[in-house]
Parts: sequence; C-alpha cells; structure tokens
Amino acid sequence: MSQWATASTSRPDCENHASRSESESSVKSEPIVLVPVFVCISVIVSIPRTYQGGMTETRVLCGSAYYRHMELKRYSDASPFKFGDLELRELTPDAFQAASFAEIVVPVGADREPRVSAKEHRMYICFVGEIEFSVDEEAFRMKTGDVLHIAEGEMYGFHNGGYQEVRLLLIRVPGPGLPQNL
Repeated sequence: MSQWATASTSRPDCENHASRSESESSVKSEPIVLVPVFVCISVIVSIPRTYQGGMTETRVLCGSAYYRHMELKRYSDASPFKFGDLELRELTPDAFQAASFAEIVVPVGADREPRVSAKEHRMYICFVGEIEFSVDEEAFRMKTGDVLHIAEGEMYGFHNGGYQEVRLLLIRVPGPGLPQNL
C-alpha cells in the first residue's frame, strides 16, 4: 500500500469542453493533490488486575493507551461511616484515581470547623436542604442544586443551622486513598 493517496476534484464547468470555443476551453482543471495516509496497527493486550475485596479490573493496552472496563459502585455497597458529627459514604469506584466522590450527611446543628483546603479542587453539590458555608471569611447560604468550588489554599467551613439534615456530594481532586482531610 502506498504512503500517499491521490485525491482529485472534478468541476462541472470543465465537462464537455470540446464543444466550447477556444477561449472557454482554456479553463484549467484542479491540480491533483497528494494526501498522506498513515496506517496505524495496534496490538491489543489484556492485563487483569485484582483490587482489595477481590474486585477485578481488566485493562486493555491498545497502541500506547490503557482503556479500562466499566466498574459499577453500588450505593448500597458503600457503607456509611462517622466522621465527627458527619456521616460519610465513599462512592469513588476503585479503578478511578483522578478524583474522589463522597456523600456527606450533615445533621441539624453539625458543623465543620474552618480549615485550609489541601486539594487542588474541592466541590460541594447540595442535594437536600440548605447549609451555611464560609470560604475565606465570606459567609453564604447554599441551597438545593447549588454547586460550590473551593480552590487549594482557601479557608472553608460549614454549619447546618437549619431544621433538616443536609446531603452534599463532595468531589475532591486529587482524591484521597482514604476519606481523611475532608
């Protein structure tokens, strides 16, 4: 197979030019263009990997990139645990390492004392209720559907002074191995 492929175009105004006059038939046709064609041959290799708890992931090496197969993390399998006054449920799939996802249940009266974020990105999404947040001494109320981004180095904290528990989704980049430094 040649490394070059030939491409040309035809123009309707150049067809049947023999019946035209000499001046009309001097229309130049489009030049032939050589277009490089690159052929890529990939080698596919399956690499199984077993995680804690016996869950297996298979990576497929195709060319120079890894492709991971789907992993389902069920909400019911993610056991909640206490973190101070808060209840957390780590929802990050085992194969995913770029970030982490956790549900936080904040009971009425519970709070998170102000601290400096050590994560590049920390995002809170409020799913149920309203909660008072402070970021770098600016106080505001987060409501259902609101999304808050906190950058590394910013001081943040929150307090549930409402009448119902609040549910937040926390996304941390990069994600911790264990749910420390919330």
